[in-house]
Amino acid sequence: MRVTSPTDSAVGPISVEDSPSLVRGEIMDEAEQLEPLRIDADMWSHRDLLERIISRWFNVIDEIDDTEIGWQVSLKETEHSSESQLDQLNNHLHKMSWIATLQEGNPYDLVILPEMPRGESLSNTQTAVVWGVFTLFLTLAGASWLQIQNPELQLTSQELLFESMKWFALPTSSVMFLASEITRRISLRFGLDIGHHIPLAVPFIMLPGSPVWPFGVIAYTSQKNALFLTFRNRFALALTSIFSPAFLLVFGFAFLLGGYLLTGNAAPSFDSSPVLFAPSWFTELILDMIPQISESEVQLRSAWLHPLGLAGKSLMIVGWLLLLPLPGFPGDRVLCALIGPVEMEDGANQMWLFIGILTAGIYVVLNGSFLPWLIIVGMGVWGRFKTTTVPIITIANEAIGFEESAKRFFALLFGILLLIGYPGIQPVTELDNWEQGLDTSMWPNEVELSPGSNESISLELRTVGVIDLDIDFEFLFHGSPSSISGVNWPSECIILDEIYTGSCSFYSVGPLGENALNIELTTQHLAEVSTPFSLELFWLEGIDQFSHQINFTFSNTPSPADFYWTWDGDIETPQYCIGINLDSERSGNLSISAENHLFNFDSGERLAIRNGEGVENVCITGDYGSYYKILNEPHVGIVATMDDGSILEWNIPIDIYGLNIIPGGIWPADVDIWSEDQQGNSVSYIIWSPDSQERVICPLSRMSYPVERDENGTWLLNMSVITETTLPSDLENGSIIVPEHGVITLCGAHQNGWSAKLVPSDGILNKPGFNAAWNGTGWTNYGPNPVEVSIETVNFGLDFDWGVDDFTVQPGNSTPSYNSAESEDIIQIVWMDIEQNQWVLHLVSHCINSDGCSSGE
Repeated sequence: MRVTSPTDSAVGPISVEDSPSLVRGEIMDEAEQLEPLRIDADMWSHRDLLERIISRWFNVIDEIDDTEIGWQVSLKETEHSSESQLDQLNNHLHKMSWIATLQEGNPYDLVILPEMPRGESLSNTQTAVVWGVFTLFLTLAGASWLQIQNPELQLTSQELLFESMKWFALPTSSVMFLASEITRRISLRFGLDIGHHIPLAVPFIMLPGSPVWPFGVIAYTSQKNALFLTFRNRFALALTSIFSPAFLLVFGFAFLLGGYLLTGNAAPSFDSSPVLFAPSWFTELILDMIPQISESEVQLRSAWLHPLGLAGKSLMIVGWLLLLPLPGFPGDRVLCALIGPVEMEDGANQMWLFIGILTAGIYVVLNGSFLPWLIIVGMGVWGRFKTTTVPIITIANEAIGFEESAKRFFALLFGILLLIGYPGIQPVTELDNWEQGLDTSMWPNEVELSPGSNESISLELRTVGVIDLDIDFEFLFHGSPSSISGVNWPSECIILDEIYTGSCSFYSVGPLGENALNIELTTQHLAEVSTPFSLELFWLEGIDQFSHQINFTFSNTPSPADFYWTWDGDIETPQYCIGINLDSERSGNLSISAENHLFNFDSGERLAIRNGEGVENVCITGDYGSYYKILNEPHVGIVATMDDGSILEWNIPIDIYGLNIIPGGIWPADVDIWSEDQQGNSVSYIIWSPDSQERVICPLSRMSYPVERDENGTWLLNMSVITETTLPSDLENGSIIVPEHGVITLCGAHQNGWSAKLVPSDGILNKPGFNAAWNGTGWTNYGPNPVEVSIETVNFGLDFDWGVDDFTVQPGNSTPSYNSAESEDIIQIVWMDIEQNQWVLHLVSHCINSDGCSSGE
């Protein structure tokens, strides 16, 4: 016999066996029956029915007042566990769409709840389609990553798609599917079917103007809402919640390491700013232990990270995000399992979680405002801030608690995974200065040498950006490199002028290259010649020219502190000064080298230098005409005689840049100054600079403007219009219009060449060697007009007849000859002052030994 009640729709059919009291009620005398209250009778029938069902597996002690349907119960048999008894009860109640939960206490609290709607899971076919589309989208996203590194390839090229699928899409989807399947099987062992996870991806990497999300994967969620599921116990909740994120993190870490090892040192050809990934601190720690990857390479390699590494990074960041204790995330369920649903539902704890999310959001805003982090923080804030009570996970058996050892294990694992997977506050950034060239930040600016030593200098060749460069260096020594007896250059270098000039070529110099420019210097054994010098390197990056100067000084003292004498600007009685590094113990006297007869100290022929610390300034003054003499011999030697008897000799150069002067005007192109420098080296590149104070450096990248020739083969180059160009190889029948101000510079194949200041003049006189000082030859008039030349003679200590008076030089003619002294005791200096309407030829004689100057001839 079956009896139904008005509440059958809620609890299902009720059998007589389950409710004998109802049978007895039917056969009672109608007169004795009371008219029941419909609602009370329904509720009574629910509670009575459920109480009798519960009593099969538990002793029912009393009802729970603050719960709609619940009792205090105890185990019927002590040998039975609460878990097994509860499982049997729920298997029975499941047929009636009810579920029982057992909560901690003595006695236990057993609460009856209606089963939550579980919804329909996707069929196997539907699941396969979802995962197939996911893999396809990942393939396209990976191809986008590879296309950034290979801009010349199309996104749909088979090569890109195959590499993306093999190294990015299949590894990522395989690990995520395996994690989903294992988690599903774990949940089935606990009597719960959560179905497969549903992954979502975008078929591109999101980089709208700034890096956002280049990982492809954007979601990884269960088919069934965990809030509608009932977990057997807290252990089951913890295990099913933490497994997938942990699985993704472990395999992601392995893929990331493999990806870094597969990433080459050579940067690809980017055409836009590449993306950098910030590795987690743990990943960076492990990568630093790998010999093939240096500490400085870890982040830089990520700009062209192998797609397997991108797959690993994607898995790690998704796994870490799933572990965050945000509403709806597995990390929130892990926290619920650890502290218990009651504590999780506590308002104070919810408030602390809300404050924690807000704090994280503020930290994100203050440190770059990474958009995905802001979105996730917003989701977390909204989930905690909703006015309704935050839904809590249902756990069937809370009575058994959480075994302490297992609880500690999960808590430790939870914390470790969050720490090692932390991707950083700005996990994705753009590489600044990605087009910048050579990194010279670690190159030395100062090198201290010791006499008789070998000094090795290694200049690492790496770029700041990620563009590989082919670099051609040119080098030039300044000062007095006579202090070194030899230089060993690498095989990539060609020496042009003994050791003083040359070039070196290196190819495929990138950010992770192992090239280096190694220079080994051998210094003279004698401290007496320890004068400082410098080495300047020049190179091109695109069309921009760069340079780096290394200054070499000596550790021994006293010694010159500067490379050159500095000139005070006076031509008639020039003064030159230099700093001298003092010796802490030795003092002595300075004198000028015997060959420099026209210079003296202000105090006389000798100058005392003290001992002590620091630098002492030493100045020499030249006699009239000495300024022009040094144009041919640009150095003045100093001899230091120390009190201990040691003698030091320093041959210190004078920088003569810009001291030469030539007139502006129309010059014949075949004059020797347009084809040779003072040392006879060939020059072919001409530069005019309007600023006479600016030091012009011969460029490595040179322009060439073709000259137009008429029917007679003549051509004209106007330097005020074309300020720099390569001169034609055939200089005949050509003319060069040189401005009357600024500086003209002629360059050879490298850094050799000459410079001269330009002055206005009505005529053009020039001589081989082209500087204003005389070198034994006369001047030729290359202009179209006669040049008036006046003579000015000055003799010191003798009466010398030069045998020449004022003269006029006709076009094409040269200056007349004049007498010269043959005695070594007489120094003669000849120079030409260039004036607008007249040139002045200065003839100066100095007697340096009165015994040898008696004849005056």
